[in-house]
Amino acid sequence: MNRIVNKSRVVIQNFVLNNGRCMYSSSSSSAGHDDFMFPSVRRLLTEYNLKYSQVKPTGPQGRVLKGDVITYVQSNNLKPADLKSLEPTTTTTTAAATATTTTENKSTTTTTTQGFNVKPPQFEDTPHNNIRKVIATKLTQSKQSVPHMYMTVQCEIDSLLSLRTVLNANSTSKISVNDFVIKACALALRDVPAANCRWDEKAGKTINNPTVDISVAVATDRGLITPIVGKTDTKSLGNIATELKDLAGRARIGKLKPEEFQGGTFSVSNLGMYGITHFNAIINYPQAGILAIGGGRKVIKNRAYTLDELDSLDTTTAAAAGPSVSNVIDVTLSGDNRVFDDEIAATFLDTFKKYISNPQLMML
Repeated sequence: MNRIVNKSRVVIQNFVLNNGRCMYSSSSSSAGHDDFMFPSVRRLLTEYNLKYSQVKPTGPQGRVLKGDVITYVQSNNLKPADLKSLEPTTTTTTAAATATTTTENKSTTTTTTQGFNVKPPQFEDTPHNNIRKVIATKLTQSKQSVPHMYMTVQCEIDSLLSLRTVLNANSTSKISVNDFVIKACALALRDVPAANCRWDEKAGKTINNPTVDISVAVATDRGLITPIVGKTDTKSLGNIATELKDLAGRARIGKLKPEEFQGGTFSVSNLGMYGITHFNAIINYPQAGILAIGGGRKVIKNRAYTLDELDSLDTTTAAAAGPSVSNVIDVTLSGDNRVFDDEIAATFLDTFKKYISNPQLMML
C-alpha cells in the first residue's frame, strides 16, 4: 500500500512540474506516437523513412508538427525514400504485435492481420451506354445553366379515383392515375400559355410553344427515356392511355423513332408506384418545366367554415362536418425561373389542381 501511495505522489509531482499538462516524450520511436501523430506528419515520416524520435518537436505538448519534419528534411538535404525497395517491417506495440501484408491483384486486395484474412468488398465498374452518357450530359447542363425554381401543391384525388373506377369498368382501355395527371397537365398548359414556353438562349427571351406535347419519363434497362404524347391537350383520356402504353412498351425494347422521344414542350415524372411521396425533378432541357408526381396517401382533413356557416350548423350537420379522410398526392413543379416567375408557377399549379381534383372537367 505504501508503495502505491508513493508512486501516486511521484505521478502528481511530475504532473505539477509540467504545468498541469501531460507532455509527450519524443525520445521513443514513432510506433508509440501513432495515437496522436498528425496524418501529415505520418505521411512525411513514411515518405522520407524517418523515425518520430529523429525530429525535434515544437508543437504543443511536445508534438511533432509538419513544419518540424520539413525543417529536418531541408536541413539534412534528404530525398524521398524508394518505398518499393524498403522491406516490410513489423511494428510492435505494448498491446499486441501486428503484422500486415498487402497483396494486390487487379481490384482484389487481401490484408492479413494477426492471422486473419480480411478481404474488402468486391466491385465491378460498369461503363455507361450511349443513352446514359447523353442523359448525364443533358442533366448536368440543365442543372448548371438553368435557374431551377420549385413549387409544390397538394391535390385531392378522391373524385379522380372514383371516376377512374367507373371508366375502367366500362372501357377496354384501362386508364391509370398517370393518364389523368398527363391530361390535367396538358389542359393547365393550354389554359396558362405563359407556362407553355421555353427560354431562347440566343435571343434572350421566352418563346411560346405552338402545341402542348407532354414528355413522359419511362424507366428502361438502358436508361430513362421520355416518349412524347403529341398535342396532348386535344386527346381523350382513352387515347392518351392507349398511346402511352404503346410508346412505353416500345421504349423499353428500344424501338422508338427519334421524333417520338426528342422534343416535347413539358415533362411529367411519376414515382408514386415506388412509394415516393415527394421529390424534385431536374428540368429536361431545353424544356422549361417538369412535374414530379408523388404517390397517393391518405390524410385527415378538416373542412374550413366561415362564422355564418358555423352558426347555421345543427346537431345533425355538425356531426357530418367533422374530420374526413382524403386521398392526396404531392405535385412539385421544377421550372426555369427565366420562364416561370412565382405568379405563373402558382397559376399553373392552381389550374392543374382544379383539373386533377375535379376530373369531370377533363371530359368536357
